[in-house]
Amino acid sequence: MKIINELLVNDVGLAIKFYTDFLDFEIAEATGNPINWVRLVNQTAELMLEDYQCAAHEFETFPAKTDASNIIKFKFDDIMKVKSIYNKMQKNNIKIFKDLNKTDYGTYEFVVLDCDNNIIIISA
Repeated sequence: MKIINELLVNDVGLAIKFYTDFLDFEIAEATGNPINWVRLVNQTAELMLEDYQCAAHEFETFPAKTDASNIIKFKFDDIMKVKSIYNKMQKNNIKIFKDLNKTDYGTYEFVVLDCDNNIIIISA
């Protein structure tokens, strides 16, 4: 078994751009015109994004959208990859929630918010 996160987003196109431009995900499959659901892959990692309005339409009692409180951690094997992502995000004015630092438990990580305010930890 594997777990695949599916995030509800306000703008699937904007979310695709974030995850493909900064975390090297690629589109594996997508539906809708414009796209309202997508499955992204990066090696063995998978992430699905769905338009909130479409998800809400599917279920009668779907909860109202609130500010996100999801935390997603992307763990890389190479600190240089993490530094490269960090620098690219800085150059593109992505809001850095917590700067690149060495943690008490020995990893290097930084934290950003994606376009839907999901907390994204980039770590090595």
